[in-house]
Amino acid sequence: MSDFHAALAELEGTPAQGPILAAFKALEDKIESLFNVVSSNGGRLDRFEAALHAIWTSSNPKVVCVLCNGENHSATRCTAYPDPITRTVQASKLGLCTKCLKAEHPDDCGQACKACRLPHHHALCPGKRVFAGAKRRKHGNSFHHEMRQSNNSTKFNSPTTARHQRNSHDDRH
Repeated sequence: MSDFHAALAELEGTPAQGPILAAFKALEDKIESLFNVVSSNGGRLDRFEAALHAIWTSSNPKVVCVLCNGENHSATRCTAYPDPITRTVQASKLGLCTKCLKAEHPDDCGQACKACRLPHHHALCPGKRVFAGAKRRKHGNSFHHEMRQSNNSTKFNSPTTARHQRNSHDDRH
């Protein structure tokens, strides 16, 4: 700022530069005033940003898988325990309820599977196959072929699977 003040001092000596000098001084006053406002509001802005961050963080909690404790996926998308059998075994090891996958709750939580309505969590539904996303990423185009093979070789005794098997049997004959 001292260079600016030196330049203004030089202009004061020349009468023709009077209007320009007045404009520069007015501009300097405005800039100084704005600087003071920004400086005094800087602390408030920091507090405001911190409050916004706290609200954002608390309103968007990270999804943590109850089976593997991994972040950004739920038990239904767990690749560490990709099928209903390994998920059920892990839930039992962790002492989780097989209906709601929670450790602490009332004796009869009354939850039922979203897919088949039987008394188990939908991540543990025996009518479900291996989590599709994991195989698709690993095996590319062979995913559909492998799933057809696993569907033909693995039989589950759920109402959904039995109905599907009857329908596909009727279609073939």
